[in-house]
Amino acid sequence: MQIFLADGSKRDFPPGATLSDVAQSISPNVSKSAVAGKQNGKLVDLSTVLNEDDRIEIVLASSPDGLEVIRHSTAHLLAMAVQRLYPKVQITIGPVVGDVFYYDIFSPEHKISSHDFEAIEACMTSIAGENLPFSRQVVSREKALQTFADIKEDFKQEIIQSIPGTEEISIYHIGSQWFDVCRGPHVPSTSHLKAFKLMSVAGAFWRGDKNNPQLTRIYGTSWSTEKELKNYLFQKEEALKRDHTVVGKKLELFTFYPETALGMPFFLPKGALLYRLLHDYILQKMIKHGFKEVMTPQLMNVDLWKSSGHYDCYHENMYFSEVDDNQYALKPMNCPGHVKIFNAQPKSYRDLPLRLAEIAPLHRYELHGAVHGLTRVRRFATDDGHIFCTLDQIPEEIELALKFLQEIYTELGFKDFSCALSTRPSKFIGDLETWNLAESTLESALKTLNLPYTINAEDGAFYGPKIDFTLKDSLGRFHQCGTIQLDFYMPQRLDATYISPENHPTHPVMIHRAILGSLERFMGLYIEHCDGHFPFWLCPVQLDIITINDDIIEYAQSISAFFQEKGIRIEKSFGSHTLNAKIRNAQMLKVPWMLILGKKEKELQTVTLRHWTGTQHPGLTWDECFSKLTNP
Repeated sequence: MQIFLADGSKRDFPPGATLSDVAQSISPNVSKSAVAGKQNGKLVDLSTVLNEDDRIEIVLASSPDGLEVIRHSTAHLLAMAVQRLYPKVQITIGPVVGDVFYYDIFSPEHKISSHDFEAIEACMTSIAGENLPFSRQVVSREKALQTFADIKEDFKQEIIQSIPGTEEISIYHIGSQWFDVCRGPHVPSTSHLKAFKLMSVAGAFWRGDKNNPQLTRIYGTSWSTEKELKNYLFQKEEALKRDHTVVGKKLELFTFYPETALGMPFFLPKGALLYRLLHDYILQKMIKHGFKEVMTPQLMNVDLWKSSGHYDCYHENMYFSEVDDNQYALKPMNCPGHVKIFNAQPKSYRDLPLRLAEIAPLHRYELHGAVHGLTRVRRFATDDGHIFCTLDQIPEEIELALKFLQEIYTELGFKDFSCALSTRPSKFIGDLETWNLAESTLESALKTLNLPYTINAEDGAFYGPKIDFTLKDSLGRFHQCGTIQLDFYMPQRLDATYISPENHPTHPVMIHRAILGSLERFMGLYIEHCDGHFPFWLCPVQLDIITINDDIIEYAQSISAFFQEKGIRIEKSFGSHTLNAKIRNAQMLKVPWMLILGKKEKELQTVTLRHWTGTQHPGLTWDECFSKLTNP
């Protein structure tokens, strides 16, 4: 039989050949590094039997798909080790989430904690060394239920019962010693699992319901090599040091209080200033790029959200209130309000494109467990832009939007960012023909600008496909921020029209565009990206004026007035603390520059400028110092 490889080449194999045979036919190195494969785009085990005209791809350990398979298999390895050590525990689910996996375990007799990790990891290493094969067995629902009833695994029986009747049920065995119900795929054997680390333990409830039994959740990570694992753990350690909730508190930027709903931050003076600087920066950029600022109400009638389609697709994430016997909703997004503004005056094709911008508070309900610091909040503002245009104007507007995003990310110091085209989700409005047109239009713009991109299948918004921008921070982590979304439907649903050249009412196309995304979330990730050492223009305090003794306070006041008049944001450290203590405090608050003023500076009418790294520039005039600050 003939199969096709990823590079388009054809190969002949005898009936009964597997993906493992394909890997071996390519090269010994590929065979050694292979952990899974793709059969006609579906991720499968290497033991999967080939069919005529299959399109085959070999998945290597170091690839994203390979790492996911490794982590999934390591979750099984963890569960097997735990049951070897504590035979009376029951296992529930063990998914992969990004770089980590976890397994929820019911352990009523032994409370598993991080103190058990050494023993569990040793057992996992021992099993991995046994080179036990992973093997897949397809069984009937009755057989699966009886199999897990025999070993008194109650949670697994409930999982099996919840599997749709049309879906195949498979059990994966590790050697002949342990098994679990699972879709797979998995690595060929435990010998492929050689670089893992258990990281933390937490409590959880079965099915996320507090009325159900409490479980122990063990988190871990797994990689293809020890080097990758060490790099990841080092990165995690650095990330903990830079955690924006810790750095933000030290820098006196924001805090949270229980008197408000969860996920609603209080911005302290320095944090409010940083927020305002980001807000004004992106707003002025939008105005420069042809956007007009608008403002829309926070509270709008539920009928508007039903007409726009948000109520049907998003109501579980919205906040509602009753006013004057009518039901209203706090806006979770600005788009319906911007359509109403578009409708405020009659429009001609000559008025298009019309670009509207708004940075205003939004409210969305996030699950309690998902809320974290500034990066996942319930009250936030997005740098929303909405472009109303004709069909012919779409390509140019998409390209301008893509260039705009590139400009901002480059200015903010993100050297590495990538694009993903998100296609039609399972829950969508509209017809397939329009969706296909929208997706091809976005893809064409990416190709025109030679922007590399990946496809995020079924991850589009319910009203249209989108391009998402992902930023790589200084720790090598990836964050999705900007988005460009093409929407043919909301203008139709809210009856937005313009008069065409043929003098006919015509629905415009709506392009949703955000660059930073949520200002709160971006502020959180930017704190971690910079470790609190912001660009000079963005520092809440740019200059700390430090006196060595009280005799020069009058001179220091004059200098303070000079720099304040020049627009430099200053802090005055005129107190009785020692010079070293004042410098140390400025460094802890990550103030980029300090002015050191003593008797010599007063006599010569100069200043000594000190950078937070310790570099000093003595004997500067006031003007020279200002020039150094603003033109480093």
